[in-house]
Amino acid sequence: MSVVRPGNAEVTRVPLCHTRHGVEFRLLGRLEVDADGVDLTPVRPKQRALLALLLLRAGEVVSIDELVEGLWGLRPPDTAQKALHGHISALRKRLGAERIETRPPGYRLQLAADDELDAHRFERVVASARTDGPSTRSRKLREALALFRGEPLSDFRYEEFAASESVRLEELRLTAVEEQIEAELELGRHAEVVPQLERLVVDHPLRERMGAQLMLALYRSGRQADALQAFQETRTRLVDELGLDPGPELQRLEQQILNHDPEIAAPRALSARVSLPPQPTPLIGRKREIEEVTDLLGRPDVRLVTLTGTGGTGKTRLAIQTAAGLLDTFADGVVFVGLAPLQDPDLVMTTAAQALGIGTTSGETLAEDLTRALRNRELLLVLDNFEHLLTAAPSVADIAAGAARVKLLVTSRAPLRLSAEHVYPVSPLPTPDGAEDVDRLRQCESVALFETRAQAVRPDFAVTSANAGAVADICAALDGLPLAIELAASRVGALPPAAMRRRLDHRLKLLVGGPQDAPERQRTLRATIDWSYELLDAAEQRLVVRLAVFAGGCTIEAAQCICGDDLDVVDGLASLTDKGLTRLEGSDEEPRFTMLETIREYAAERLELSDAASTLRNRHAEYFLRFAEEAEPNLIGVGSHADWLDRLERDHDNFRAAVGWLETSGDGSSALRLRAALWRFWDLKGHLIEGRRQLERGLRADKRPTAARAKALSGVADIALTCGDIASGRLRAEEALELHRELQDEWGTAFSLLMFAYAVGQDGDWPRAQELFGESVQRFGILRDEYYELRAARAHAWAFYEGGDLERSRELYEDILSRARATNHEFAEAIALSQLADIAVDEGRVADAVSLLKESHRILCEINDLLLIAAGVGRFASALAIAGRAAIAAQVLSCSMALMEELGAKPPWFIRISRKTLVLIHTQLDDTAFADAWEQGLGMTAEEAVALALDSLAAAGTAVESGL
Repeated sequence: MSVVRPGNAEVTRVPLCHTRHGVEFRLLGRLEVDADGVDLTPVRPKQRALLALLLLRAGEVVSIDELVEGLWGLRPPDTAQKALHGHISALRKRLGAERIETRPPGYRLQLAADDELDAHRFERVVASARTDGPSTRSRKLREALALFRGEPLSDFRYEEFAASESVRLEELRLTAVEEQIEAELELGRHAEVVPQLERLVVDHPLRERMGAQLMLALYRSGRQADALQAFQETRTRLVDELGLDPGPELQRLEQQILNHDPEIAAPRALSARVSLPPQPTPLIGRKREIEEVTDLLGRPDVRLVTLTGTGGTGKTRLAIQTAAGLLDTFADGVVFVGLAPLQDPDLVMTTAAQALGIGTTSGETLAEDLTRALRNRELLLVLDNFEHLLTAAPSVADIAAGAARVKLLVTSRAPLRLSAEHVYPVSPLPTPDGAEDVDRLRQCESVALFETRAQAVRPDFAVTSANAGAVADICAALDGLPLAIELAASRVGALPPAAMRRRLDHRLKLLVGGPQDAPERQRTLRATIDWSYELLDAAEQRLVVRLAVFAGGCTIEAAQCICGDDLDVVDGLASLTDKGLTRLEGSDEEPRFTMLETIREYAAERLELSDAASTLRNRHAEYFLRFAEEAEPNLIGVGSHADWLDRLERDHDNFRAAVGWLETSGDGSSALRLRAALWRFWDLKGHLIEGRRQLERGLRADKRPTAARAKALSGVADIALTCGDIASGRLRAEEALELHRELQDEWGTAFSLLMFAYAVGQDGDWPRAQELFGESVQRFGILRDEYYELRAARAHAWAFYEGGDLERSRELYEDILSRARATNHEFAEAIALSQLADIAVDEGRVADAVSLLKESHRILCEINDLLLIAAGVGRFASALAIAGRAAIAAQVLSCSMALMEELGAKPPWFIRISRKTLVLIHTQLDDTAFADAWEQGLGMTAEEAVALALDSLAAAGTAVESGL
């Protein structure tokens, strides 16, 4: 057989049919040879030395002269070669005849696998750990370090052939120790590593990295004085032993500790992304299930676990509780993605990407984009309520196959039917069998759940000998379903257990024998929810059914407008929340009400059967159309738009539902109006792919020459250009321009002219773009729209820059900067500063560029323009590359491009700037140094990258003091 080794060289493996299998050769300590528990270590010193020498050169031919010199030195006896042959023969008898080959001019020891030699295994594990997140890295490094049983090659410490390798292996060990401690520090385990570091700095007083790690661990443990004392002790040792002061990194760390620099602050308990929804009540029971699911997820061969079972069995709670127990296991965090509000399977990957903070760049390759972004992450992704989106399951399979260190935990009423899937059925809680005494009964999980939830509404409630039988019967009658038990327990304030049992028995008997084609699990759960529904008064019943029109919850105002014709919505919501049918979420300023998904499904079925369904859905669509059109002008102009964007984001699912209903009901005109009103929201919040799809779908459905169509054309042109699709952007911008002119919409004409000019310029026709931008500036000026006049003027100046006329571009930008500051137009001010910095970089004025970029970055952070913040980070990389700081430039540019990818943005102007910077970096760095620097930058935040850039430029004497 052939084995592909690094470099794709094919090496023939010698069949070791006469060798022993399961052999371990150990050099990380005294020499040992172990074969399935049998000690094969040679006894004679010369044979031990010969084996060690051959192991150090395993796979290579070692000449007889080299072996003789290694064993006997420069003056061997006359019988040395004969003795060597005898020792080889003895080793072959011990290890297997084929283990040591005769190959002129000497011998070669053949390893059956790299893992047979502990030194090789150590180096392989350490190398693989360096590509992992801190949690896995720390674990792997601990495993690798455990291979050391003492000083490497300790039997041969005085032999010349082993000296250099022993030193190399010991240095690798110490480096691995430092890297393992570094991973622990990243995980926030600073206090735990202090004792180890205190021993290490005594044993290795001249290793500055260990000294720095001890200082950092002490400081993060709240021991600033001890950290500074550790620096002084390290400094004393270095001066006394080497006559040298500590290096710049150690000195910088001392200053950071003195100044309480936030950069070295202790990481949060979990610095990775954590997005588990808070749970209002503790989980009762499920200890065995949590342990079993945790064990499943811990197996290296398991990538995807699906929790299945009927609605109401507690799949979501089990998934969240299991995930919460794994927070420290996954270095990049645990992310929860709720899928219940979605109706379109195509939105599964988009929603997951948004929850992960990952941008997508191609509408046709969402799963590929997501898989690529997750490839080097170590996280647990929880996908909740998948059963109605099963056609999206292949995308989950793609992630499971392509992201090796990502685990997926899915909840669904049905399996996903994927080859990599491990299905874990979630059964109802155990129910009493009627024979238990009260103490044992209270330990039954379903009864414990009933008692705990009942105490939330009646604090004095307890399971006693008087009510134990009724409680046991209730739990058994509800099949141990947690949702049903919680709903029942919430009624103990009005119905004691005995009365509840009579009522519940009646309701269950009434529903026995329902439709035979409905799954039994639905019949049981439907009975439970139907019983809860019948407990409501008539007004509450009408309200809970009407609330099913909302997707993802609603505000009080929305509920009143859509559902409140003949109802007191405020009192009704309060009552439904008390009874567990709705949940209060959101903030004090804007409370939101949501329903459990099983309750919403039940209510939605009743809504569909009512005469009011169409009326309510029309009202819902009209309300959210008004909301979107009210919000739209608040997304334009000077100042922050964050509050409006957040409000729109909270109702994103309602907008989706409204668009879907308008399409279904044949009102394509209103559907297009709603999409057109939302395009800036989609653009500013980074929902680029979804926004573009929605707009294109609306444009295909309604081709009438309306104002809504013109606005949608402008919006889809803008988003297409941001995504890097110049051809589509140009086509849609030109259509928008023609339609706005036809409609005699002067503002729309000026705006679509601006979009068209962008597209023309990105196509390379900068002279034509200059003319078009200039016309847009004039039109906005006539309309007295100062905000967009400045935006168009900024684009006009940029066209001269791209066309090579730096002097004209500078003149225009300086004028824009002056006008922007005079009118408090922060967006235009930030862009003018950024572009003037580009000109300064092109002219080699790095210090000027850095000063301009600092001010621009400050403004962009204040207005929270994520795209331009990411681009600004890339501009710092350009300045670094010009200043000769190529390694830092690569890190900063890597961060910039990662931030752009999170947004799903590929603006061509940014790509051009980045390519110029990359070319300059590659002239200064080799491929290995570039790859290392690039990897370091991928996990940085924008603030970290800017701070790093300013520190590096300041160290080079290039930039002004950072001031961040």
